[in-house]
Order: sequence, then structure tokens, then C-alpha cells
Amino acid sequence: ADMCLRMAIYFPGKDYEDRHARETIMRYGILSLALLFQDAKKVDIWKKRQARGCGVLNLDHLQRDKLLTSREAALLHNVPAKSQMCWVWISSLFTKWCLDGRLPDPLGNQNSMLQYSEEARNAISTILAQLTMQFPLSYSYLIVFFCKVYMGTLAVEAGVTAGSSLLQGQTNYATLLTKCFALTVSPIVYQGLLELKERVSNPFRNNMQDYSLKMFHARLRNECTGFFKCAMEPPYTTPEDPEPSRLPPQFIERQVNTAMYDFDVY
Repeated sequence: ADMCLRMAIYFPGKDYEDRHARETIMRYGILSLALLFQDAKKVDIWKKRQARGCGVLNLDHLQRDKLLTSREAALLHNVPAKSQMCWVWISSLFTKWCLDGRLPDPLGNQNSMLQYSEEARNAISTILAQLTMQFPLSYSYLIVFFCKVYMGTLAVEAGVTAGSSLLQGQTNYATLLTKCFALTVSPIVYQGLLELKERVSNPFRNNMQDYSLKMFHARLRNECTGFFKCAMEPPYTTPEDPEPSRLPPQFIERQVNTAMYDFDVY
């Protein structure tokens, strides 16, 4: 969104070049998010049939959503961590615009955009690292073991209480009902916590409680499109002067070291 805000200010025109520049950066940003969901879904997929059902084996659905062109899909073929590669494209595109003289303060803008790209890539890398880093099996087994021991202990305790009441012929209904209630509720709670830990370990799947890619997609697109629209028609424009203000683009200043050349040869 920060990049799209800058794009709205630097490319506020209604011509094809400005519109294409704005929409390309927005598309690459949303594409990175969609690819992050796809990379995250692969973590819990072990069968090819399941992978085909989740649509993580190809990029056809992204082409249908017009987030990816056929040439871009070919460039991403067999590339790992595809969601991070979009930020390489964005950084390279801004470098091209700086060299073409399409941005004001090209060096400053390139540094800012590279910083944005690095932060976004690092965030994606951190998310994928957390998803792919397996929780130590010894800890998992230990937690599950103690939960099962606790449930078994409750069952034995409730059984002993019920048995002693029957043998003695004096039933303490308050104690017996309390033990039965704990025996019923506690396993459900602890088993639910174990199941909850597995469900929240990867919130990028297609389950009902997981994150919604469509919601993120719609929110980002609407937000960025709003930036572009407001930049094209700011309040200070008038029918006599309808063009929004924009800083003049500049070329990068190059310093030539004459010591590199031998002028005596010529």
C-alpha cells in the first residue's frame, strides 16, 4: 500500500503509461500475497491428488484472475519461494524507471523502494520459515503424553470413587457427579486445545477458520485503487487546470572518472 501511495503521486496521469505503471506495481503486490498463500498451502500437502485439489501445482488460477501473464508464469516455473520473487521484479522495475528518467529524485526513490521491497521480502521469508519449521517431536509427544495421562488419571479416579460408593452402599452423589463432570469436560477441553494448536499452526489453508485470500485481495485492490483515483483528481484541480501536480522526473547524475581513459591514444 505504501508503494501504491507513491505510485499515485508520481504517476497521477490518465494516459496509458501512468496507468500501466500504477497497475503493474499494484498487481505485483497482490500477486505476492496470492503466491504467499499458495506457498503456505504446500507445507501441509503430501499427496499429488491433494495438491491438484488445492491448486498449488500450477499458476493457472492466477492467470485467470489476471494477476499473472503467461510470460511471467513461465519465468516463475520451477522457482522456489515464488512469493518473494515478485519483490525482485518490483525492485528491478523501479531501477529501470530511475534509469529511464521517469521518477523524481531517482536515487532517493530507488533506495526507498528497495527498502520497502526488502522489508516485504523479509516478512514473507519469516512467515514461511515459521510455517515450515517443524515443532520438535519430543516436545509434541511429551505434551500429548501428559494430556493422555491426565485423562487416564481422571478416569481412574472417577472409577474408584464410583466403585467405592457402590461397595460401601453409601453414595456421595455430590462427589460422584463432580468426578463424572470433570471426566467428561476435561478430556474435551484438552483434546480441543491439541486440535486447536494444529489448526492455527497454518492459517493459510482453505479451512473455514483460516485467512481469506479473497478478502485480502479485495481490500488491497480497493485501497490502492482509491489512492490512484484521489491522486488523479485532487481537490485543488479546476476545470481550467484539471491536471494534478507532479514533480518533474529526473535522470540519474553520472560521474565519469577520467582516469579510466587514456586520451593520448586518440
